[in-house]
Amino acid sequence: MAPGIGYSEAGLKITDHRGKQHHLLTPPKRVVSLSPVSTEFLFAVGASSAVIGRTSNCNYPPAVEKIRDIGSLFPADFELIMSQRPDLIVMSDGNLKIRARLESLGIPVFVIHPRTLAGIADTIDTLGAVMGTTQVSQQVSLRFRDQISSLRAPSSSGPTVMYEVWSKPLTTAGSGTFIADVIRLSGGRNIVQTGTEDWPRISTEWAVSQNPDVILTTGNTQRDRWLVEGVPGWGETKAIRKRHVFAVPNEDIFVRPGPRVIEALKWLKPTLESLKKEPK
Repeated sequence: MAPGIGYSEAGLKITDHRGKQHHLLTPPKRVVSLSPVSTEFLFAVGASSAVIGRTSNCNYPPAVEKIRDIGSLFPADFELIMSQRPDLIVMSDGNLKIRARLESLGIPVFVIHPRTLAGIADTIDTLGAVMGTTQVSQQVSLRFRDQISSLRAPSSSGPTVMYEVWSKPLTTAGSGTFIADVIRLSGGRNIVQTGTEDWPRISTEWAVSQNPDVILTTGNTQRDRWLVEGVPGWGETKAIRKRHVFAVPNEDIFVRPGPRVIEALKWLKPTLESLKKEPK
């Protein structure tokens, strides 16, 4: 979405990430956020005062603690959600049944699901337009884009990186995910280069055959499983031989495609660059 688009006398016509067009007459005043990343976006675009409900998984920024917790979505408490009298629900591209049920109850649901860092910047603009906070959102998206430009590596032909989403079964980030985009912008090469699955399950045999230079894990316990306990079949891969298994500093900044993903880029780029200084 182009920055600068906002409400006119006829309202605002705008399309969400699933392709559904919404016609809003005025900016929403009572918003329930049904995903952690949508909550982060709403705060980032200066619309926190309109958020009157959020899930128990929404943990950032700290001010979310003051907002009504409507629980988990598994199962969703539709009665509690409805009792908040929302005029808009914002959620990521999650459970289709939950979305359909909410829309059947007459509540508009705006879906966000950016797949690249550029898409995150666009989402900032889009939600700013929806919430009528474009003066804030345009500054935030401009700063975000500037940070991407200043941080991006000159080449994405560096080390092959496997991001371990799950260990059993072994699951990684697909080529079309924002995690793959973070790896690319940091100068690395995502281990999965083809296919349409966001979170493909991969066999040990295939992954080992790709001989990744780096393995990223979601925490120190997972890192120790690779380097201390040892994972059968991986001993001769470059990542294990050179002990290039790194626990990301904060899983949320890697798995949520939101404004804080810049912090993931700030951490991963120098981490990959440091490998160039090691002896061959």
